[in-house]
Amino acid sequence: MKQIITDKEINSWQLSEDGPRLYSSDAVIDAYLKGKQDGLDEQQKIIQNIFAGNYSKSGQNTTELYRYLASVGIKPVSAHLKFHSFVSFEIIVLLSEDDFLSEKMDNVYTWCREFQDKVYEDSYRVCFSFIDFLEGFDFTQLISDGFNARYNPKK
Repeated sequence: MKQIITDKEINSWQLSEDGPRLYSSDAVIDAYLKGKQDGLDEQQKIIQNIFAGNYSKSGQNTTELYRYLASVGIKPVSAHLKFHSFVSFEIIVLLSEDDFLSEKMDNVYTWCREFQDKVYEDSYRVCFSFIDFLEGFDFTQLISDGFNARYNPKK
């Protein structure tokens, strides 16, 4: 026997406005996956922005180091960047053997330590180190050690 539902029977039920809503498990899973993906996309954007800002800061910090070195009469051969993470940057500066062995380097190391402390942030760390540039220096070794970017000072 067929049962017919009338408007009167349909209208006799009213959904609660304040009560909990029931959702299918598929709807809950879809909402979770969408929220998770949206969160990951947002996190990726934040990390990229932090990295881009820190990459720029490392260039500015190297410019300041070059200015200081010039003020004490040291002319760097080149500087190379390695990033350990999106917040941790290492800059290695090549110096002539004479500059590298000079007594001026004591003051340079002191300046670098103080400068690194001054620019330190929870989301940014930079470390400067120095090596002497000898004839026959192999730049491919720097690249193999992860120093893939070379500093180009603005003239």
